[in-house]
Amino acid sequence: MEILHQVKRVTDNKETIIVTISEEKQILYWNKKAELIFGDTAGMIAFLESLHISEIFDTVITDGTEQSLRCTLPNNHCYEMFIFPFRPAKNKVNITILWHLSEAWESWSNWDENIFALTQEIIDAVADGIIIVDAKGIVRQTNKSYEAMANIRKQDYINVHIDTLVENGLIHQGLSPMVVDRKETMSIVDFRNGKDMLLTGTPVFGRTGEVICVLCNVRDVTELRNLKEQLSESKRLQQDYLKKLNEVMSPNILNFHTENAKMRHIVELAMRVAPSNSTILLLGESGVGKGVFANSIHQSSKRNAKPMMEINCGSIPPNLFESELFGYEAGAFTGASKGGKPGIFELADKSTLFLDEIGDLPGDMQVKVLKAIQDKKIMRIGGNKPIHVDVRIIAATNRILEDMVKKKTFREDLYYRLNVIPILIPPLRERPEDILALTLHFIKKLNREYSMNKFFQPLVLNAFLDYHWPGNIRELENTVERLLITSTSSEIPLASFYEIKGNSGNNDGTIAIPLQEILDQKEKELLLATYKSTNSTRKSASLLGLSQSAFMRKAKKHGISLR
Repeated sequence: MEILHQVKRVTDNKETIIVTISEEKQILYWNKKAELIFGDTAGMIAFLESLHISEIFDTVITDGTEQSLRCTLPNNHCYEMFIFPFRPAKNKVNITILWHLSEAWESWSNWDENIFALTQEIIDAVADGIIIVDAKGIVRQTNKSYEAMANIRKQDYINVHIDTLVENGLIHQGLSPMVVDRKETMSIVDFRNGKDMLLTGTPVFGRTGEVICVLCNVRDVTELRNLKEQLSESKRLQQDYLKKLNEVMSPNILNFHTENAKMRHIVELAMRVAPSNSTILLLGESGVGKGVFANSIHQSSKRNAKPMMEINCGSIPPNLFESELFGYEAGAFTGASKGGKPGIFELADKSTLFLDEIGDLPGDMQVKVLKAIQDKKIMRIGGNKPIHVDVRIIAATNRILEDMVKKKTFREDLYYRLNVIPILIPPLRERPEDILALTLHFIKKLNREYSMNKFFQPLVLNAFLDYHWPGNIRELENTVERLLITSTSSEIPLASFYEIKGNSGNNDGTIAIPLQEILDQKEKELLLATYKSTNSTRKSASLLGLSQSAFMRKAKKHGISLR
């Protein structure tokens, strides 16, 4: 009989409970384990009655068949209960009951009194940390390597449930419940004592396929993570260098930082017209990046073998305009160079001429510039021979040229000559997506340029988004540079932005800051100050009325280093 084979197997187990009951329901024998569990015969009888097994007893006595069932004893452990007849004499039937511990770990670990000692010797010889957790989530064994990694007293976690360790902040998460649930090897990375630990849990199965325990291998991968980050950074730098190299070598890449959909459309338009020789008129407020656009268009054109020539029409004295644009011959006027001098048009031959602030071009020069563009010829001051020039014109202004044409301050024919392909660049306030992208670009650029490693608090970036930026990208870059250069700490606070811009940004004179961001910032400051004063996560958590695990989670969320 199968049950008799089971009985034979378990009777040698010191955890087995043995009881013999007469046909009249009198207890004839019980072993020490039964006495320890039930206390006295009254307790045992009461327990048997609670199971309502009188019918089972009658079946065993009448039919002579063995029976079994599973039940939980007063010690709160699960046991397999075997009930079979025993005939000490003719016409006499007694009932023998065996309770065998059916919980996987206890059944397995109590089978041999030397199993713990043997297992301990084996796992202590392993360099990696080893922790054995039973199927219910209770820590049963660890090795010396794990004890050194965890830096926790052994009595704090042996025979303690994983959930309790998480609640006490001794570990962040438990792997064994997931392994038991899925019945397969799993791995997670946990942060403990300032280290990244790779935990790999492997299920150990019993004869009947149940999970007895989980064998967790623990390895400190902090150094490996650092090396991986360094490798990633090296790859990122390599990609940046390749990108920059391609930008320099390729004539078809327009280098402009934008995350805005409308701006991307404008960039694509510039890319399409860059290879042509068409005149381009860049429109937009001061500081929106018209100069960057002009240079990028030139670099993406077929004329990029020669440098783009640039002149700011608003910065040249009127009496020097003609000589700057068209040059002069030797002796053309008092103080002229002996060998003469080529003008900007002549220097831009076979290249691009960028006429910045074209709206400030004096009226008498407008007709001469128009003629040079139309005829593709210029005449030096004092010269008597026209010079042919092949120049692609890109003009830019922050003025409204149509209004100037109506007011007769800008020639209509020059306006239409320049306005072949107009490109209106929107101000920074109309493309807020670019504010963060450009800010991060400038921070990275300036940190590299000045060998710094500074960064902005999130509230500063939020204030950047709410600020009006009347000076557009130029103002943004100058602001970032000023904050980075003048700051005495690596982390630049919101107060520094207020100092140079004032507490304003919206039309109502205030910078809109979401409440959650303010609360997060204050929480971070409070956590950091408390930890610096106590240098202990447990003491800090106690002072703040938090559990240690909650304190550590919040610290990790805010990037606070706990060492």
